Formats: sequence, C-alpha cells, structure tokens
Amino acid sequence: MATESGAFCGICEARQIIKAANAWCSECGEGLCSECHEHHNISRSSRHHEAIPIASYNKLPSSIAGIVNFCDKHGRKYENYCPYHEQLCCPACISVDHKNCIDILLLQDVIKTAKTSALLDSIEINIENIKSNIENIMEDRKQNLAIIHDQRQTFQEEINQVRTKVHSHLETLEQKMMKDMDATEIKIKRETDTLTFELLDKVKVADALEEKILPIKKYAKELQVYIGSKSIENEIQKKENYLQFLLDDGKLCQIRMELDINKKLSDIKSTVTSFGEVITEIKHPSVVLKREKNKQAQNMTNDPQIVKNRLTK
Repeated sequence: MATESGAFCGICEARQIIKAANAWCSECGEGLCSECHEHHNISRSSRHHEAIPIASYNKLPSSIAGIVNFCDKHGRKYENYCPYHEQLCCPACISVDHKNCIDILLLQDVIKTAKTSALLDSIEINIENIKSNIENIMEDRKQNLAIIHDQRQTFQEEINQVRTKVHSHLETLEQKMMKDMDATEIKIKRETDTLTFELLDKVKVADALEEKILPIKKYAKELQVYIGSKSIENEIQKKENYLQFLLDDGKLCQIRMELDINKKLSDIKSTVTSFGEVITEIKHPSVVLKREKNKQAQNMTNDPQIVKNRLTK
C-alpha cells in the first residue's frame, strides 16, 4: 500500500518491515522512518549526513531528487571529481578510468560552496536573458513583417500609377509582378512564422528550466545543486548557442523588398518584357542578444578555494 509521501523507510524494508519514510537522506539514497532517522543521526557512519523532510524531498524536481552520491558502475561512494572529464569519481573510477588524470579534486571541496555560489543566480539571469532575447526577436520579426507589408503597399501604389499610363500593355506584366511580390512576402512570412514557432518552443524550455531553480535552491543537497545546476547550465548553453546561431547564420537579418521599375516603361512603344524586379534586401540585424558578460557559474577547475588532491600514480 502506498504511503502519503510515496516513500518507505529503506532500512525497515531491508528488514522486511513496511514503514512510511518521513525523511530522506541523499547520501544514503533512501528514506528513513522516525526511529531509523534517530539512529541515522547518531550512527558514526551517517551522523554527518543531512537528511531532509520527505515533504521537502518530494518538492525537488525528479531529475534532482534522483541524484545520489553513489557510483552506478562500481557501487561505491563518490569521493573525487575529475576536472578534465568533468566527472564524479569513486575510488574504483580513479583506478580504472582516471589513472592518467592529474589534479583530481576532493568532491567535498568541490561541492561545499554549491549553494552559496552565484551559480544558480547566474543561471536565472541567463534564463531571463534567453526569454528576453526571444521576446525581442519575436517583436523584431513582427516589426519586420509590418515594414515589409507597408513597403508592399507603397510599391503597389507606385505600380498602379505607372499602370494608368500603359494599362493595356502592362496588364499581364502587372499580374506577374503582384504574384512575385506576394510570393516574396509569403516566403518571408513563412520563414518568420517557422522561426517564431521554434522560438516559442525555446520559451517553453526556458520556463521549465526556470521552474526548477526555486526548489533546487530550497531543498536540494549540495551535490544535487551542483549536478542539477550543471545540467541546467548545459541546457542554457544550448539555447544561447541556438540564439547565437540565428544571429551568425543571418536568420535575424533585416529583410526589405525593393522595387526596380523598368525605365523603359515611359515609352509604351518600347519592347517591355518585364514590369520590374522584386528584390529581397538583407540588412544587418537590429537585434542585440543580451548575455551575461561575466558568468559567475561555478568553474570547479578554476576555484582558488578548492584544494587540489594530486594523486600519485
């Protein structure tokens, strides 16, 4: 039968006793009932563990709550961090996978400032910047479409003025030109709509990342904060790279239509094979992406407060 919290005491379960957990120890990776929690607090091996109320544990994002201080590969506790591979290491990991790595760090030194560092604050700022950038880009695209539409109206009037002089001969050419302009506007609008839909998806992802920050700040353990923050930061970097790609790839360039009226139209007897040409002019983007210049996210390999544990090979 499920408990209200959904978690059972791991120690009791090992004794084939089913009791609801009212606390959770991320170091042990299991729930604790009241009695076992008391023993847990005074046991030499776990007295320094910081268990949290099960209600607080349930508020953590599932990706954060599932972080435990044990190596899945070797079943041993993480004790070190490899800056080169950016990986947590248990003693077995070091001897097998990191035996040639230098400057292996003590994990307790790496994570001890996780909650007090500017990492999460920096991530929140980056999320806000991404959302702000997306909002600015969408507004810029909307304004660009309005300009294109206004230009189309202006050019249509100009075309109609010429048309009044050479109506009979230019009827077919005018229709072709209108189709060209319509096709140009539709093409630009289609591309802009596609970009807008993509940006809206990025906003949803940014919102989801933002919702994770508060429970991480309030309830996550240092290791959970560190790994969860790095995961969120990686996602943010992808979104920042995506926005930068839009800028570098010319997706945010200003688009204009130009109308080049055939000068021979002043002489109706001249041989006229086209009304003119619709030109799509690409201008420099007016969007400026906001990015945090001096990121305060934890860089564990450069933190002067971390004591490096250089292992002897």
